[in-house]
Amino acid sequence: MKFAVILSLLSTVLIGCSTRAPLKSVTYPEPATVSSELQGTVSLVTGNVTWGGVRRVLVAFGAYIPDSTGPAANLFSDPNRFGVLDQQTFVASLRGELERLSIVRNVEAVASDAADTLHVEINFLRTGYESDMNEYTLSVIMRLSLAGTVAEYRYQILSSDNLNFWQKMQTNASEGKQLAATKLIRKVIPDIEQFIRAHAGKAGG
Repeated sequence: MKFAVILSLLSTVLIGCSTRAPLKSVTYPEPATVSSELQGTVSLVTGNVTWGGVRRVLVAFGAYIPDSTGPAANLFSDPNRFGVLDQQTFVASLRGELERLSIVRNVEAVASDAADTLHVEINFLRTGYESDMNEYTLSVIMRLSLAGTVAEYRYQILSSDNLNFWQKMQTNASEGKQLAATKLIRKVIPDIEQFIRAHAGKAGG
């Protein structure tokens, strides 16, 4: 009976890990507080992608499966982790939102050295996924540069922040991933707006 319960738990976990929960486009839910005629570029730097949770079930069989790190998947890496494709989706969403909100006039596909170009670099230093409660952690650095002025902003995002126990239990991987990305964009865009407000005059924006 005990073995059957453990086997059932393991099957549930492995089935749950077999289908990926891709990040959907992320929107900024607030109105913009600044607009400009600046050009923009948004680039991505990716770092370590980690996961955990399933290992604790597998240990019951005497097997130790270490966490996977880095952007490359392996046999036991969790497909729900906040991976490179999700990071690319976030960056594409940020480009779209900067244009939609008229924070910049348009986002160029190729980096430009023009003085009126705002450069945004999103560096996902580390992303983590805990499958037990579908919690995501994002450690991110945003680097902004405009007309010779450079600034860095650091963010530590926990998808389950401000959720109670029952809300955490009812959150699936797709919802948790979307929560993390939405929390991040809600922090990133106001900092971009503040940076433009402070420095656009130097670029004639």
